[in-house]
Amino acid sequence: MRQTLVAMLLSPVALLGQQSAAWTNIGPRPAATETIVADSQGSGTIYMTAFGGGILKSVDSGSTWSAVNNGLTDLTVDAITVDASSPQTVYAGALGGVIKSDDGGSTWRNLPSISGAVTSLAADPNRPGVVYVCVVQNLANGSLRKSVDGGATWTTIFPTTAAIYKIAIDPMNSDILYLPTIGHGAFKSTNGGQTWAPLPALTSAAVWAIAIDPRNSQVLYAGTNEDGVWKSTDAGMTWRPTGSSPQYPVYAIAVDPSPAHTIYAGTNGGGVWTSPDDGDTWKSAGPPNNVVRALAVDPAAGTVFAGTNWAGVLASADLGATWTVLDTGIDRANKPGYGMWIDPRNNQNILMGFEGVVGLMGTQDGGVTWSAAGQGFTGMGSRGVAFDPTDSRRVYAGAVVGSMLFKSSDSGRTWSRRFFGSPAVYVIAVAVDPVNPNIVYAGTQNEGIFKSTDYGDTWAAAGSGLSGAITYLTPDPTKSGKLFASTGQSFFLSEDGGQTWANVMTAPAWTVTIDPSMPSTVYATAKTQGVFRSSDGGHTWQAINNGITNLTMGRSAPVNIDPTNSLTLYVASEGGGGVFKSLDGGNHWFAVNSGLDDLRVSGLAMDPANPAVLYVCGPRGVYKTFSGGEE
Repeated sequence: MRQTLVAMLLSPVALLGQQSAAWTNIGPRPAATETIVADSQGSGTIYMTAFGGGILKSVDSGSTWSAVNNGLTDLTVDAITVDASSPQTVYAGALGGVIKSDDGGSTWRNLPSISGAVTSLAADPNRPGVVYVCVVQNLANGSLRKSVDGGATWTTIFPTTAAIYKIAIDPMNSDILYLPTIGHGAFKSTNGGQTWAPLPALTSAAVWAIAIDPRNSQVLYAGTNEDGVWKSTDAGMTWRPTGSSPQYPVYAIAVDPSPAHTIYAGTNGGGVWTSPDDGDTWKSAGPPNNVVRALAVDPAAGTVFAGTNWAGVLASADLGATWTVLDTGIDRANKPGYGMWIDPRNNQNILMGFEGVVGLMGTQDGGVTWSAAGQGFTGMGSRGVAFDPTDSRRVYAGAVVGSMLFKSSDSGRTWSRRFFGSPAVYVIAVAVDPVNPNIVYAGTQNEGIFKSTDYGDTWAAAGSGLSGAITYLTPDPTKSGKLFASTGQSFFLSEDGGQTWANVMTAPAWTVTIDPSMPSTVYATAKTQGVFRSSDGGHTWQAINNGITNLTMGRSAPVNIDPTNSLTLYVASEGGGGVFKSLDGGNHWFAVNSGLDDLRVSGLAMDPANPAVLYVCGPRGVYKTFSGGEE
């Protein structure tokens, strides 16, 4: 099994550096699965969604698959549900709304637009045309919406400041709904969503999923972010933690309706866990080190399917004892990476944050092979990583999941979690003070900046005045306590370790880079306005976009400065411009894109030991150059 998974992630190019083009694709190309739905009537029909691969369908219990994307305008589909009373009616959701098929996925049409990302859909098993959709806006705000006319119109029935990813409908009485949230516990409605009440014992927990026992709807299972699986035998009135349940965030739960009645839990970092006795005892069923976001039991074949973060879809026909990687035909170049971070003391050690459920991947050989990041990293959507520049064995990584910041003391091979803020804090940016590396900063989605003075072991809120998402943090390499912070609307500067902040430029902020050889020179990238330069330490700015043909910049593609010649710069465009190079400090730029199959570049990193070696990432994986991007 492990050999199979490793082979799937091997670079498509065996001989790096021997290509004629400047850039060579070196992978990784994970197959990330978000949702799997099996026909509850036992027909053997299964649907799955894959990041960037649209929707796939099997009519033979997963033996063969075909893409059913006719009519889809966006192949980034994150949710799907089947109308149990009319199995040819299928709903799917993506970033911009809900689509519907009336012919089993052969064709699709758009339903009225929904603002936000659709994370989950559920069709009422007893009432045709009644559909629920979970929507997330800005990572930490969500709503539950309901349609009673097959998606023609939608009504918000539960707005919340927490993210919601699943809804559960009681199959015996579909007026009874359960709604887990990330940070605000879970809620129950007994009147089809008109009113809601919090579920006792789960009020402050981060709950990812609730599953209802199909044989007895009084029995519920809840997957939490920190406390494993909980169980209720009285429809949610009381709860207890189940015995020896997985000590990982539990993203998905499935109950086998067959006489075996196995309970499955999909975890963030621990693969699948199983319980043969209604949750009293649990054991790991593999595959290890995988994030499992989706589980489905096919009653026709008695098979359980697990959707993983980078190995695609796995199937088990023996209650989780063994697993097979299914060849679903997923295009293995799905979501782009957020960015790459290179170990300053070992340029072969590179970490890469992926969008969505893939989380964090790594290579120990400069990109020849890739795998999921080290043991213990259970986050997803990692956007910020920071190596300690004085001792790169210390690494910090944030993740877009409640209460998630990770620390490694062995260059990213093993990780442990650090907690601060609310149960739903999202850590987006991380930075280490180069002068005093015991000081570490973490930027969050809605709770400002946190600061540690003991190498990330304990944390406290730092200052005030910043709102929204803190997307990037840049400490001054020569002056402790001076750092820049990027938000969605502005660039800010602090001279006192984050206690107070000054708005130094209003623009949709992405990244900041300080020239270590001349700290008064600072570069910034704005989401849709290109590149800026400051010559007075960040107080005043001027646009320097001469030659940059697309001003939509890469979210994790800061200006990279050649340490041997600070006039040589690189930057990248996420909007389709590719990589740009300057030989005069940004006054003029020219494209260096030979070999790039896709010019949407979201991340850019320079080898600290050899500035001619650069890496970029985007929708087609990672590319590497040995020539500074030029042929």
